[in-house]
Amino acid sequence: MTESPVSAQLRVKWQTKLPTRPTASTVADGKVFVCDTDTHTLYALDSSSGQTLWTFTADGRIDSPPTCHKGM
Repeated sequence: MTESPVSAQLRVKWQTKLPTRPTASTVADGKVFVCDTDTHTLYALDSSSGQTLWTFTADGRIDSPPTCHKGM
């Protein structure tokens, strides 16, 4: 539940395309974090523009949404 008004006129602010299948996203600290499951890559996107801020490629598959805890 939200105590703030939400406009009935929603619109897409930005969109981006990842190479393959994305996980669910996590939003924190002005960033959207999402993983690409097949390329083992974590993306940090600017929540205002969708621009890629940085990426990290893991040594193995990432198949769950990113987690943020205490700024990390």
